[in-house]
Amino acid sequence: TWMYPINIPSSYFSNVNFRDANLSRINFCSCSFVACDFRGANFGANLEGAYLIDIDFRGTDLSSARLYHATCIRVNFQGTNVNL
Repeated sequence: TWMYPINIPSSYFSNVNFRDANLSRINFCSCSFVACDFRGANFGANLEGAYLIDIDFRGTDLSSARLYHATCIRVNFQGTNVNL
């Protein structure tokens, strides 16, 4: 089962640098991210129903992230390990 000790649902993030951050086990369900940098982040977060616009995920391991029903617009997944 997925356990999320940090819950930040339905929040808005714009121009935030999450680069190399530990984002494992965070609930970002239905959040909006605009022009954010996630390069190299440790990603095991819940992004179900999230809006991802102008996002940089280059080289990030998203294999354990939950991306169900996420909307991706101009997202760079180059070199990313992801289960879509």
